[in-house]
Amino acid sequence: MQNAGSGQLGIKVSGWLWGIAVAGTAAVLLVLYTVPVSFQTHRSMEKILFAGWALGPPAWFILQYWAWPPTPAEQERYHLHQGLLKAVWAGVAALLAAMFFGRWPG
Repeated sequence: MQNAGSGQLGIKVSGWLWGIAVAGTAAVLLVLYTVPVSFQTHRSMEKILFAGWALGPPAWFILQYWAWPPTPAEQERYHLHQGLLKAVWAGVAALLAAMFFGRWPG
């Protein structure tokens, strides 16, 4: 049996985790592009970061729905929240793909 408001808790936890993930990604990108590291280390960090963004959010969506399912009253807010997070996920993944695998002129 689910607790009343469990979806609200899931949304709150999700917001904090996504904030930490975006800040962590920004920090890793800052290190990648400002600190001199070997090419192999640079490529390894890129692969780990991209894999984390490609696999982590879908796993989180499943875990969140399983651990903190929304009540019927919370369904609309839950779906709006998930829609926003999917857009952030897609945007960050596209940016990382362009940065790591794209060919920039010059």
